[in-house]
Amino acid sequence: MKMWVDIYSPKTARDVIGQDTALSQLKSVVDKKGVALLYGPPGTGKTSSVYALAHDLGFEVLELNASDFRDEENIQRIVGGSLHQASLFHRGKIVLVDELEGISGNEDRGGMSALNTLIDLKTHAVVLITDDPWDKKFSTIRKKCALVEYKNIRIESIVKILRHVCEKESLRCSEADLKTLARRSGGDVRAALMDLQTLCLGKKDLVREEIEILGEREQEQSVFTALQVVLKGKDGLKAMDAVDTLDLDMDEFFLWIDENIGR
Repeated sequence: MKMWVDIYSPKTARDVIGQDTALSQLKSVVDKKGVALLYGPPGTGKTSSVYALAHDLGFEVLELNASDFRDEENIQRIVGGSLHQASLFHRGKIVLVDELEGISGNEDRGGMSALNTLIDLKTHAVVLITDDPWDKKFSTIRKKCALVEYKNIRIESIVKILRHVCEKESLRCSEADLKTLARRSGGDVRAALMDLQTLCLGKKDLVREEIEILGEREQEQSVFTALQVVLKGKDGLKAMDAVDTLDLDMDEFFLWIDENIGR
């Protein structure tokens, strides 16, 4: 069974939703054959946007998973060859190193140091991906990279993606149920799509009762975090997103505001 996250992944940059600024920054780095460090929460389009941009530019992507080569010898052999090797058919090339955190920690035996050295000798654009770029082992490599932040996808954007998949798969899903799935994903499109596929496996209807049994994800904001954004923030859209992410009745949330606004 093919996963919907693969079937409906963005094919062109136009298909990438909610990351216009990040895509623009990424393209600028790729055009200059520079080094980009993409970071942000899971399921926000970091890897898929690299492939989408490469498709638009007619580039080849050579993807390497950092967890596959944690020591210096393998970094030199695998990544070193990739950075200097000519692209097939004389096309441009993006060398993509995903899950950069895979070569940090106790298992790192010189891999990060070797990667630092090899980046200085690159002949193609290099894109590194991690959820957290502030790991102290990335301190040297960060200075050589353009940092590109991917933010959580807004609720309405995830609903739009889910609605598109429902239409393609001939699924009957209410707008309210799709919004519930989107909220539960905590801004993670991949998680929302996986939930949708799991709930609709073998049937054509999304059943509300089955949505309710899904466990809340760690990414879901607490009421207190949402209150802080609403009462202390200056960005109306961020406040709306903070409230949307909560699986909480609005009347109940207003009671929380009433209780805390004096503080």
